[in-house]
Amino acid sequence: MEQIKVDLALDKTFLLHGNKQVAYLMVKLAAPEQIVKERPVQNFSFVIDRSGSMSGEKLDYTKKAVTFAVGHLRPQDYCSVVAFDDMVTMVAPSHKVENKDALKMAVESIYPGGSTNLSGGMLLGLREVKLAHKENQINRVLLLTDGMANVGVTDHGAWWRRRGKWQPVRLISLPLDWVMTLKKICCRQWPRPAEVTFII
Repeated sequence: MEQIKVDLALDKTFLLHGNKQVAYLMVKLAAPEQIVKERPVQNFSFVIDRSGSMSGEKLDYTKKAVTFAVGHLRPQDYCSVVAFDDMVTMVAPSHKVENKDALKMAVESIYPGGSTNLSGGMLLGLREVKLAHKENQINRVLLLTDGMANVGVTDHGAWWRRRGKWQPVRLISLPLDWVMTLKKICCRQWPRPAEVTFII
């Protein structure tokens, strides 16, 4: 079986030894070519952390990533966008992606705010995915955040239980202690934790 191809790109040409520096690494994965008549309908909700700690490059890169993903959706796909700080905002409710430009403009309008109501944003994203949920689709909530919840439901176990068992969730860029805690909770609650995909 042909393997997935991996390409890595660093945003810096040189790094000084012994100095603490920030560098960004882009990982590009290319799946082996397969003959597929038609890919399943995508049903996505992008849940974007716009708390104060996300201001600057973090939020800029996040919005670029989301607009890039939107550009690869098809008119029959469903998409919603949720933003949260201490308040949760419905940027774009779940709908078919018939006007990508309007959706991209909505994402670009997101600006940084205050605290981090991660649970509120996640639950609203789940609700939006559920509106268009079908078994034969790819139904995913993509949570883009850099930090710990400090508003709303902040207990890891309570947060995970409220998310419900019906929906696989893709978590992106959670801090390592959150990821490890969620993995442990997941393994206790599901006989096959592979239902849940973690990307660090």
